[in-house]
Amino acid sequence: MNEQVLTDEFEEELPTYIEARYQVARPLAENECSIAAWAEGDGVRATQIATRICEDRYDLLRLAEMQLAAVEAEIAEHEAKIAALRAHQELVRHQVERRLRWLDGLLAQYQLDFFESQRTKAGNLRTTLPYGVEIVRTVNKPKRVWVDEEAALQWQWHNAPDEVRVKYEPDKRKILERLAERQDGSFVDPATGEVVDFVRLEPPEEPETVEVKQTLPPSEVRA
Repeated sequence: MNEQVLTDEFEEELPTYIEARYQVARPLAENECSIAAWAEGDGVRATQIATRICEDRYDLLRLAEMQLAAVEAEIAEHEAKIAALRAHQELVRHQVERRLRWLDGLLAQYQLDFFESQRTKAGNLRTTLPYGVEIVRTVNKPKRVWVDEEAALQWQWHNAPDEVRVKYEPDKRKILERLAERQDGSFVDPATGEVVDFVRLEPPEEPETVEVKQTLPPSEVRA
């Protein structure tokens, strides 16, 4: 199998490839894709074609492995350059942040030294300076932290049980134990004959799954 198999033109070249590679001595019908048809019912010929297909599959995986390894090496090279650039970017940010903290510390103290009297009743302070600089000082309020919600629940059960909020949810396993599946995908309660509409069977997108596996020897490709 040559490298063209991995190109976008593969499907266009497929009929010619099939006739030559699998020795189909007749023009293919439109969309014909069957080992049995290519072998014209001959079991020995079909086995020969299937063997070549397994060989093609092996070659394809090997070729893909080499190409992907080459791409992976190129990606690693670019990632190394990106990592170096990001490290430099982080260094610049760190240097800027250090200098900003120093400058902002000077301005924050300047605000306290000259504008303290302008605080609002809530204790907040806003100061506008040149070059679009604005210093906003806000008094932080304590934050409520629920340390133990279970203890809070028990306390409310004891002191105000009517205020406790209860969350109900269906026990799906128990429900399915009581219901029976019907051929149309619906469920019925055998005890009452009631057909319920809150659960149904959803058919799979495909009736069955086919997976072709192939064991390759250890790769000789080095990334």
